Amino acid sequence: MPFKTPSFWYDETQNNLKTKLLRPFGALYGALNGARMRKRASYASSTAKVICIGNLTAGGGGKTPTAIATGNLLGRDHSVYLTRGYGRSSNTADVVSTEHSAADAGDEALLLARHRPTIISADRVAGAKMAENHGAKLIIMDDGLQNPSLYKDLRLCVIDGPRGFGNLRCIPAGPLRQPLEIGLTQVDAFIVIGAPRDNIARLLPKGLPRFNARLVPQINALPENYKTIPYTAFCGIAQPDKFKESLTEIGVKSLFLDAFADHHSFTAAELTALMQKAKAQGGRLITTEKDFVRIPDGPWKDMLDVLPVILDFEDPIAVKTFIEQHLSSEV
Repeated sequence: MPFKTPSFWYDETQNNLKTKLLRPFGALYGALNGARMRKRASYASSTAKVICIGNLTAGGGGKTPTAIATGNLLGRDHSVYLTRGYGRSSNTADVVSTEHSAADAGDEALLLARHRPTIISADRVAGAKMAENHGAKLIIMDDGLQNPSLYKDLRLCVIDGPRGFGNLRCIPAGPLRQPLEIGLTQVDAFIVIGAPRDNIARLLPKGLPRFNARLVPQINALPENYKTIPYTAFCGIAQPDKFKESLTEIGVKSLFLDAFADHHSFTAAELTALMQKAKAQGGRLITTEKDFVRIPDGPWKDMLDVLPVILDFEDPIAVKTFIEQHLSSEV
């Protein structure tokens, strides 16, 4: 279900009333999810190598840009992306095509499919089998660290540097998908996006590789005069502040930022209202690439600009070397 990331998840004092009230439910969620992850004694293996790119928290960690950057960095033939296809209308395994909409495949899957073949499947084992049948030698999973059904040759944990692990509580009291001490044992390396919180280095296990990266807005996708345009910005992502930060970073003059729930399906009425707001200011609309794939055709697209972002590794050679050496050592 689409949601907005609660701000109290990132209150490190843990004195927030909501955190205190939800703490017992978070403890139960963490215990059940942690037990499920530890209990799994058997899993299916793929004939292809499997890289899983996930995170330990819910909402807006940067997994999809990292998956795309990793695929581009490795540049391997016969590689595919595998994702569950959040919010799609079917649970059967399928190959994403140009005929799919966001409702059919999920917004992340449509972004992944722009770069290499992409398979959507809530059942990761079935998705891996389909990838094998299509000749895949490498599967890059977008999300799935908490799904133990398929063996992963390499597990990369993405961390949103400024937000870290939040208040260190499990859903719904905090952002963690499982107790941190359990989640950290399910990881081979970390990718920290953006300037990290002070406590991240202290919390991460010693001896595991940590790579730094950043999200880079692609201003070449905007009009040359974008800095003079009074934009009405809108998005439906887990961390709308990250979009606002990207706009500020490149000097966009944004008069408004309308934030919807993550994976929100925009209606014609909502888009008409946004268009009218932009027209009243003599400006244009601007949104994220992920949101754009969920926007239906209509007159609003004539005045809509899209700001893509890409993930830039601080040391791409080190990342590529680590991945290739790790995969070659797996038997």
